[in-house]
Amino acid sequence: PSDEQVKALLLAIDRRVQQALREAVRCQTERPEDPAAGQRFRSVARSWRCFGLLIRTAALTGLRISELRALAWDAVDLGAGLLRVRQRADQLGAIGSPKSRAAYRTIMLPASLVADLAAWREECPKGPLNLVFPASNGGLQSDSNLRTRFLQPASADAGLVDARGRPLFAFHAYRHYRVSVLIAAGLSLKEIMAEIGHADSGL
Repeated sequence: PSDEQVKALLLAIDRRVQQALREAVRCQTERPEDPAAGQRFRSVARSWRCFGLLIRTAALTGLRISELRALAWDAVDLGAGLLRVRQRADQLGAIGSPKSRAAYRTIMLPASLVADLAAWREECPKGPLNLVFPASNGGLQSDSNLRTRFLQPASADAGLVDARGRPLFAFHAYRHYRVSVLIAAGLSLKEIMAEIGHADSGL
């Protein structure tokens, strides 16, 4: 995706957040006897906010979706602005070691992303895995849930779908986006491979 396409997706996600928050306020005003209705919309807004931050993190770090799903708060040093990749989640929901030795890495985070992660930590659903991008119950997000509940509708909202309505860009595309940014910044192939955790030069 281009810079404009990444921005379009993030704007579409933010519109979903704002829409859910407006619905929460409407429920609170029109149905004060049913506070659970408003809470449901606030939970929807929080889930979309989580997804938006996941996409931003993917675009700014090049992490694989398996690494993002398994990312725990103890691997994020907000004070130092560092993120350490130490585990991944497979499609069956098992958390284990990263894909290869090269996938173990430490990434410096831009200040804007550090600020966003710090704010998100305050409202992030809590769970035994202490995940940065968990499901609404604090557990592990499934790959299929992220695709069908979030990526698909957000891509449609942003006009980033093909003639059959399928997203033009899968999660891996945001990893490619990060590579293109690093190339444009003049990093060497070795430096790029180290940042994205690639074992060979077949980027």
